[in-house]
Amino acid sequence: MSRIIGNKNAFAVEYALDENDLGPELYGQSCFWIKGKRVGNYEVVTRLSDIMISTVWMIHDNSNRHGEFLCPMSVEEIFSRLDQNLYGYGYPDLSEDEIIVPDTPARFDVTIHSRSFDSWKFFLVECENAATLIYKNLKDKLPVSVHLKKGEFDEVIRKFHEELENLENHELQKKN
Repeated sequence: MSRIIGNKNAFAVEYALDENDLGPELYGQSCFWIKGKRVGNYEVVTRLSDIMISTVWMIHDNSNRHGEFLCPMSVEEIFSRLDQNLYGYGYPDLSEDEIIVPDTPARFDVTIHSRSFDSWKFFLVECENAATLIYKNLKDKLPVSVHLKKGEFDEVIRKFHEELENLENHELQKKN
């Protein structure tokens, strides 16, 4: 049975445990819901424990994603600059001078490193009154963006992490 945390018409996480493979290493499916659209490869079974590790860093960077320097840029520019700085990819027509990003750019990276999201990258930038979630399937040419309430993404991820942590602890206690 799947569980949805958040609002599917804004931002939510959907996950389901693989009931046949319960243990301290949780397996299951996971995806995001962004403005009513499923994002990620929900059909793939992945280690939810790995997803939990990715969410630790997202929670750590909560309220630290103000992108004063990035806010006036286009979505394509923001994605390209962060992608180039963090992953060494981006638009080849940018010169080194144009690849300036804020210090500690990893705080904007909210990509979950798991099989469910292998072909996706996600960045979150907070400006004055809202947060912009910028994401891209790697086979697509341009990134997509949505505006969320400030803190909305972080609250959903925090709840998701807590649920996974509780499930993992429960499975560990059953084993002992």
